[in-house]
Amino acid sequence: MKFFKRLKYFAVGFSLGILFVYFLFKDRDFKWDWLPGNRVSNFILDHPIKIDESRLGEIIDKEDFSRSVYNAIIEGEVDFSNSKTKSELKTYIIENELDKLHILVSFTDSISKIIQFNNNIFFNENSIESNLINLNIDSTNFFKRINEKEIKLSKTFKCQLSEVEIKTEEFLNSFNSLKITWELSKPYKRPHPYFIGTIYINKKNYHILFEEGMDRIRIKKIGLFDQPLENNSIVKNLFIKSCVKKY
Repeated sequence: MKFFKRLKYFAVGFSLGILFVYFLFKDRDFKWDWLPGNRVSNFILDHPIKIDESRLGEIIDKEDFSRSVYNAIIEGEVDFSNSKTKSELKTYIIENELDKLHILVSFTDSISKIIQFNNNIFFNENSIESNLINLNIDSTNFFKRINEKEIKLSKTFKCQLSEVEIKTEEFLNSFNSLKITWELSKPYKRPHPYFIGTIYINKKNYHILFEEGMDRIRIKKIGLFDQPLENNSIVKNLFIKSCVKKY
């Protein structure tokens, strides 16, 4: 059999194999990060998503809006046929069953900006400069991502739990009620983003500091809420706070 004929059979078989695997696993919890649409969506999710501050201020339920936008990116598909990808600033259209998102992406600056969501126009797509703020991920999608990873408690954190008389099980059962303070968190810091928030346990509020890795969440520090979290000294105190285990 001639070489090119064998190559043709190989190419046909290889293509059929890819299609078979795709249709077999497409509805399962399986990451197809190498597919073009998923690469675009993952890039957007891994970098700041910006929105015009004044337009966001007009939205009454910001949590619901954020959830809808992130659901579209996470669950939706990129419509490459109607997207504009020839210029440096690329405009992608992403749709799921409920919503349609137009988003401007700069791979050079590692930033995205919402242009239009359904019938609501937020921005002129010819520029990425404006009075921008981050559209932070909603609590539902945030904790869905967090809960897929292993939670590890640092030795210092375990010691501090003992100091404030909180059992490990009590903390873990309350973890998903944590309220993130995005102004003090660094969700895009590399290599380990960190988050700061408050949690209510045993009729008291506490500050929590934790880091997110590729496969696990590292709970680092806990401190009693005794002053406003907006105070930057709280962040500093959380990072330097130590604990000496009592025997």
